[in-house]
Amino acid sequence: MTQKQHFTGFSQSIYDLITQRAPLDVVLSAITSVMENELPDALVSVMLYVPETETLNMVAGSSFSESYRKAMQGIGIGPNRGACGTAAHYRELTVCDDIANDRRWGGFHDICAREGLAACWSTPLIDTSDNLLGTFATYYRQKRKPTEQEIKLIRRAASLVVLAISHQQEVSRRESTEEKLRLLDQHASHDLLTGLPNRTSFAAHLAQACQDSIGNNRKVTVLHVDLDDFKPVNNSLGYSVGDQLLMSVARRLQETMGDRGLVARLGGDEFAVLFEDVKSEQEVSEYAERILAHLSRPLELNGNKLHISASIGIASQHAHPMRAEELLSYADAAVQDAKAQGRNTWHWFEGTTTVVHNEYVTLRRELMEAIEQEQFVLYYQPIVAADSGIVRGMEALVRWQHPERGFVSPGDFIPLAEQTGQIVAIGQWVLHRACSDLADWNARMDRRMPVSVNISPLQFRRYGFLDEVRRVLDITGLEPELLELEVTENVLMSGAGQAIETLREIRKLGVKVSIDDFGTGYSSLRYLRQLPINKVKLDRSFIMDITENSDNAAIVQGVITMAHHLGLIVVGEGVETAEQAADLRHRECDLLQGFLFSRPVPFDQLDLSGSINR
Repeated sequence: MTQKQHFTGFSQSIYDLITQRAPLDVVLSAITSVMENELPDALVSVMLYVPETETLNMVAGSSFSESYRKAMQGIGIGPNRGACGTAAHYRELTVCDDIANDRRWGGFHDICAREGLAACWSTPLIDTSDNLLGTFATYYRQKRKPTEQEIKLIRRAASLVVLAISHQQEVSRRESTEEKLRLLDQHASHDLLTGLPNRTSFAAHLAQACQDSIGNNRKVTVLHVDLDDFKPVNNSLGYSVGDQLLMSVARRLQETMGDRGLVARLGGDEFAVLFEDVKSEQEVSEYAERILAHLSRPLELNGNKLHISASIGIASQHAHPMRAEELLSYADAAVQDAKAQGRNTWHWFEGTTTVVHNEYVTLRRELMEAIEQEQFVLYYQPIVAADSGIVRGMEALVRWQHPERGFVSPGDFIPLAEQTGQIVAIGQWVLHRACSDLADWNARMDRRMPVSVNISPLQFRRYGFLDEVRRVLDITGLEPELLELEVTENVLMSGAGQAIETLREIRKLGVKVSIDDFGTGYSSLRYLRQLPINKVKLDRSFIMDITENSDNAAIVQGVITMAHHLGLIVVGEGVETAEQAADLRHRECDLLQGFLFSRPVPFDQLDLSGSINR
C-alpha cells in the first residue's frame, strides 16, 4: 500500500469521527497520532487561534512534555513568534530547519532546547471564508528540511484539521441557534425571573381547563395572589432584593401547591394558581390559608430580615362554565375585596354581591402598565400672594397621558389607584419628579421657588415614607424648606398619634407640611393646635359660594382667624372669580390658588416672571 492509499484510508476514518460528532479534541488527537505514524521522526501539534486576544493555544500534541504544552498557550502572532506565530502572521507554510540558529525563535530558544527540538515546519489553518483557525506543525529532534512528499502530506492533514474545526464551529453555531430558539420559546411562555409560566401561558392553560370542564362537571378555580407592600421593599432595598423576594415567593408557592395546582407569575408582584378539578370550596380555602402562612414566614435577603404578606382573590365556576378571562377578572375583583378587608387574607368572588365592570378591570390593568411605562406627566398650578399676585409657589398635579385615550381624568384613575394601592407608586414618582423639576429650575434661574406635593394617606402611613422623602431630597438636591407635603384630614382620622409623630419628623427634616381640603373632616379642629404644620388649605367647597352663602363665609373667616392665631398660613383653593378673590383678600387670606390665576399647565408653560393679578 502506497503512502497516498494509506492516507486515504486514514482520511476516511477521520471523516467518520467528524460526521459522528466526536469531540474536537478526540478528532485532533487522532489526526496528530496518525501523522506521527506516517512521519516516524515527527512530533505533531495543533494550535487554535483565539480572535479576541489574537493568540494561539496548543490544543493537541500529546508527544510534548506538559511544561512545553503550558508554554505554548497565549502565543502571539508575528514574524518572530516561532514557526507557528510566523505561519499565522504570513498565512503560509513556514519551515525552520535549525531552530537554535533561527532568529524567528528568539524568545523560545531555551524552552525548545530543553524539549530537544531542532526543527519545525508549520502551516496555517485557513477555512473557505479565509478565516484563520490556527496552525498545524511537525517538530523534529534533528535539523532537517521537508521533502516535497512530506509537504503534501502535511497540507492534506492540515485540510482535515480545518474540516474538523469548521464542522465543530458549524455544529456549535447550529446548537447555539437551536438553544436561542428554545430560549425564545421558553421566554414566550415563562417568566424570566422566576421560571414560572407567565400570564400568556397561564391564560392558555386556564382556557384549556375551562374548555375541558364542559360536560364533565369539573370545576375550575383560580387564585389571584397579590403581594402586599411590595413596592416599598423594592424602592427602599433595591431591585436586586426585590427580585430575590419574588423568586422566594415563587418557590414558596410551588412548595405549597406541589402537584395540586399550576403556579404562574402574572407580572409585577402578582401570581396566580389554577385548580382544574376542585372537590370542594373548603379544599381551596385551606390551600389559600397555607399560602398565606407560608408567605408570612420571615425572609433573610442580603442581610435584611423581611416580612411579606399577600391578598388572595378566589374565583370559581359555579352553575355554568366561564371563559378564562371572566375567571381572571372575577379573581382580580376578589383581590380588591381582600385588600379592603385589611390585606393578608383571602376572599371568594361572590357574583351576587360583587359587581365587576369590564371598564374597571381594563383601567386597572392599564394603570399598572402606566406605572411601569411612566405614562404620567406633571402639571403645575401657581399659588399666588393674595395682596400682590406674586407667585409664591406651585402645586404639582399628576396627569395620565394614555397612549390611546389621551388624558385620563384624575377623577377616574386616582380613586382606583387609592383602592388598589397603586397610588403609592404613583405618589413616589410624583414626589421625585416634582423635586427634580424645581431643583433644576431654581438652579438655572437662581430662584428659591417652593413646590407642594400631595401625599395620599396610604403613602403617608407606609413604612419607610420618611426615608423616601430624605432619599428624594438627596438625589434631586432640592432644599428641604422648598418642599411642602400636602396631606388631607383623612390622615388624622385613624392613628392620630402616629400621624402627628410622622409630621414632627417631617418638620425636623426642614420640609413644610400643609393640611389640604381643610374643613371637610371632623378631627382637624381638635388636633389643629398640636399639629406641626405650616399651612392650611381651605377646601374649594367653601370658596365656590363664599360671596353668597353666609354660613360658608363665617366658616372661612373663623378658620382664617384661628389659623393666624396659631401662626399658620391660609390658602384659598378653587378661586375662579374675581369676586371670590376680593372676598378672600378682605378676610386676610394669605395665598390664593385657582383657575382665575392659572389652570394647571406643564412646567415649561408656567409664567413665573412677575405677578398674576385678576
